[in-house]
Amino acid sequence: MTERVSIDVAIVGAGIIGLSIAKVLKFKFPNYDIALFDKMSYVGDHASGRNSGVLHAGLYYPKNSLKKKLCIEGQRQWVLWADELGIEIKKCGKYIVATLDDTENFLDLFEQAKSNGAEVELVEQKKLEEINKFVQADLAFFSSRTAVVDPSAVLKSLERTVVEKEVMLLLNHEVRNIKKQSDNFLLEVNDLEVESKYVINAAGAGAVAIRELLGLSGLRRELVKGHYLKTFSKFFNSSLLYPLPEKNLKGLGIHTCIDFDGTVKFGPDTVDCSEIDYKFDKEHEQSMKEKVSKAFKIDSNKLHADFVGIRSKLIKGGQSYSDFWIESPLANYVELCGIESPGLTSAPAIANYILKYFKVF
Repeated sequence: MTERVSIDVAIVGAGIIGLSIAKVLKFKFPNYDIALFDKMSYVGDHASGRNSGVLHAGLYYPKNSLKKKLCIEGQRQWVLWADELGIEIKKCGKYIVATLDDTENFLDLFEQAKSNGAEVELVEQKKLEEINKFVQADLAFFSSRTAVVDPSAVLKSLERTVVEKEVMLLLNHEVRNIKKQSDNFLLEVNDLEVESKYVINAAGAGAVAIRELLGLSGLRRELVKGHYLKTFSKFFNSSLLYPLPEKNLKGLGIHTCIDFDGTVKFGPDTVDCSEIDYKFDKEHEQSMKEKVSKAFKIDSNKLHADFVGIRSKLIKGGQSYSDFWIESPLANYVELCGIESPGLTSAPAIANYILKYFKVF
């Protein structure tokens, strides 16, 4: 016999976004019965745990976009959350570098970053000479507020926090169907029937499939794989090194990443893929080595395969939709689709942003 339970809020997806939402909701409404459902065995087992760990400063995004607004606000909130959660933020900053051939695009990005409210400054010749030991940089500007966190430490701390606050965390629990009823939702989860007043779809790469269970259409996901390499050799690790971003923001370009032990990584590239597969095959390893050694002054023999991440982008009306999609097409239901970079940075702000969709709140 199928067991039926009733709760106040069902959150689908226990990645960085779902956990952050659970944290905020439970703090605001401690008497609410809140449950997080995830089909994986661990929290953040997909994109949330497979990324650069960068807290962005809002350099790239259009002025009126959600990405710009929530990135900048989220980065500010992470300073407070880090103290609360007991996690470390490495305030390393980053250099955006360019060659003289890209002077116009470089200056355009610099002016956009300033107009977005980011703290940036042009780099003087002496510093350029230092950077040029590691990457070709005729021009550079420095973003002082860009920082780094350890995604796995963030996920563990958020998991511990929400469980301590008595949020029900149900891993290995796949939402197989959702039906809108007159005054609530009925979710089929493993061998459970869950009645919930509210549903928050924070399922990451699975978010479009979840909304389709409710009969919603018009969005399609597009998967992009990114490979990362690491080096055990000494390399510039006081700050991040970034190229100018790709024009369509499919990615920010292959850049350096810094682990908390000082190890330097390079990535990600952007490879279209049709399914979620974290295999790092020899073909892509060799391709990445060639790309990294071309972009940075490091011998390809000093590069080693590290990990693979996959980001979920959105297609709307046949066109790429570059902003976050945070909407409430049904009463008491909120969906968060296309929450790719800067999703980690924006997570605290996203969690607070969705409160406006719940009239009871």
